[in-house]
Amino acid sequence: MYKTNQKILISIKKLLIASSIVFLPFVLFAQEKKGDKALQEKRYVDAVKYYKKAVKKHPNGNLYQKLGKAYLYSKNYNKAEDSYKEAMNYEGSNDSAYFEFAKALMVLNHKTEAKKYFEKYAQKYPQDNQVKVYLEAYNNFFTETGAKGHYKVEELNGAVNTSKSEFGAVPYKDGLLYVTEGKNDWVNDEINRNVSAYFDVYYSAKKSGVFTKGEPFSPKINGEWNEGTVAITSDGKTLYFTTTRRSLRKETMWLFSCEIKENGKLGKPQPFEYNSREYSILHPALSEDGRSLYFASDKKGGRGGFDLYYCKYKRNYGWGAPQPVHGNVNTGGNEVFPHINKGRLFFASDGHLGLGGLDIYTALESEYFKNVKNLGTPMNTNKDDFAIYYSAEKNGFFSSDREGGKGKDDIYRFTELKPIVKVDTSASISGIFEFRKIGHANTELILYDEDGNEIDRVFTNKDGRFQFRKLKSGANYTIKPAEDLDEGELFITNSKGEKVLLVDGKKGKFIFKTIESSYTEELLPIEDDDPSFLIMPVKGMVFKKIEGDIGGRKEVRVYDQDGKLIGRTYTEKDGTFVFKTLTPQNSYHFEIEGEDDVTFLIFKNGEREKIEKDEEGRYVFSRLKGQGEGLLLVNEDNQLIRVGQKERFAVNNILYDYNSATLNMDAKIELNKLFMMYRKNKHLKFTIESHTDSRGSDKYNLKLSEKRAKKVIDYLVKKGIPKDHLKGIGYGETRLLNKCKNGVECTEEEHAVNRRTEVIIEGKMTKF
Repeated sequence: MYKTNQKILISIKKLLIASSIVFLPFVLFAQEKKGDKALQEKRYVDAVKYYKKAVKKHPNGNLYQKLGKAYLYSKNYNKAEDSYKEAMNYEGSNDSAYFEFAKALMVLNHKTEAKKYFEKYAQKYPQDNQVKVYLEAYNNFFTETGAKGHYKVEELNGAVNTSKSEFGAVPYKDGLLYVTEGKNDWVNDEINRNVSAYFDVYYSAKKSGVFTKGEPFSPKINGEWNEGTVAITSDGKTLYFTTTRRSLRKETMWLFSCEIKENGKLGKPQPFEYNSREYSILHPALSEDGRSLYFASDKKGGRGGFDLYYCKYKRNYGWGAPQPVHGNVNTGGNEVFPHINKGRLFFASDGHLGLGGLDIYTALESEYFKNVKNLGTPMNTNKDDFAIYYSAEKNGFFSSDREGGKGKDDIYRFTELKPIVKVDTSASISGIFEFRKIGHANTELILYDEDGNEIDRVFTNKDGRFQFRKLKSGANYTIKPAEDLDEGELFITNSKGEKVLLVDGKKGKFIFKTIESSYTEELLPIEDDDPSFLIMPVKGMVFKKIEGDIGGRKEVRVYDQDGKLIGRTYTEKDGTFVFKTLTPQNSYHFEIEGEDDVTFLIFKNGEREKIEKDEEGRYVFSRLKGQGEGLLLVNEDNQLIRVGQKERFAVNNILYDYNSATLNMDAKIELNKLFMMYRKNKHLKFTIESHTDSRGSDKYNLKLSEKRAKKVIDYLVKKGIPKDHLKGIGYGETRLLNKCKNGVECTEEEHAVNRRTEVIIEGKMTKF
């Protein structure tokens, strides 16, 4: 019995030993996986902890390289050097360690040794363009002079800098907004990322030329975790900031904006529409005209680490989708803390050739950010230098953890003595984009350079006008509509807005060379025919199941009966839309962005008509049903056209001033066209309908519209149309074309749309 039990114990012991041998790699693998996850989530202190455990049990080149990277990103450069040296001692270690090791050596100011490892990496990976750039620029950059003499750096006076981190200074009122270590993370302190406290936004007032001790800025911004940095619009009315959002899976930074009220208090923060739990958005920066928003993000699809992105502001529709900054700005490293000043993009990066850590770089918008320049010493050191901000023409602030500071990161002042790069913004282009002689409103135009790189995007205004600014003089450019519009025409305009040059258009693209503005002023204006008198407004609505369930900002496209795109617009919040200037077609074909199956209504003669899809998936609205009877007209271009009996048309350009029934010169020109149509078609009769906007009482607006209709009738009778061929009706504010009803806040332009005159045509019927 004893021997049997002894055998069982021996067997169990052997089994336990065997299990421990098998289990050990799984333990090591688990520690390495935890380290990989922490490194991916930028929890570098945690990553060091996990990799140290793994490498202690099973040392190898791959683990030492990962430990070196974790040390490198957590700014423990001496430990990073030691770990990379250990990685080199193992056969078969990853050759990419050479490049990372070289970057750590740069921070430690071991430039000669760093170059040796850059060259080793280049031999192993000759296809890597990033290290080629490093080596090509190395000898020129690390000369004795470098970029010295371009900037002067001095400490920030006052009590802002402390033993903690302070960075990201932005002028606000008479002081500074900046980010500093505020509250402690008492809950998760043992795993608290890379710092002992979370970051908050602080404000320091300036008194007698000295910055006072900072205080927490606003509870609307400062929350439980990390906040900052901030950006403020040039008019001082809106503040952008980033803050932490945590989930069970990960921690990300989100962008918010809030109104700065007249009393200095902040409104309710509004989330940026492109925030995501899958990636971070941080370090917001605004272009000087407020039309572009720049930020850093680690969203998928970038070149590596954090990349810089921008959004363009689209009139009436908010920020467009994020686009990566083009050119050579983004690398496999991290690009962060963007700032725009006079056509120059400034940013911090550890992916470009530098003195070590984060360095500050600049690139020109006019060169499409192709040539990236390091600001050199004394702006950059072998430590982290970042968050530059120009507060005046030649002066501003930046942040650094360089030797000699008061704490981890400190804020410094700088003075630009001479620019690193010279900005050429002498050229711009203003023009009009037309389709069938009508200015094409809300059309997105894309600008490309001669190498085919996208440079900018703009939307045309209600008259089809657009402008591209800060272009390189004498360079070749191409403008292309975002949608295919083969029949469109593009004109260059002078300072008066007159068309002076027709741009060569081929296959939907318009190619031109930038010319001096003095030349366009000397060109004679192009004589242009007036647009057709018969212009139709078409209003409709879309919804899925119940009215209003789609929401605003859905793009609606309209095509003519030949399938060519003739217009684009966007739905309002209630799902309604309106095309104000369509030319008569037998039928129109509509598409709505991102929606395959909706109820599509067209408002016609006060009623709503549901329209169905065709075989191509477009919704077809037949203006003239079948081949029945209608009116045959000779229009102002002496063309035979067909219209429906009692069909309604807008009289173009008869847009009254507020509270006025006076006919201006543009209105008289349009009414003269109606008179010419009568002379060619004397069987026609016209009903003139006048409409007002919603401002004023309903009773007053009804009387005002009747006065306006009478003014039109009186003018046409005086021109020679018999009075019995004319009828005038005033509808007041009962038939608005947009949302601007009583109590709804609208712009002057939006109200003007409703102050209109429409004409209903009747005449002798003709069979077709």
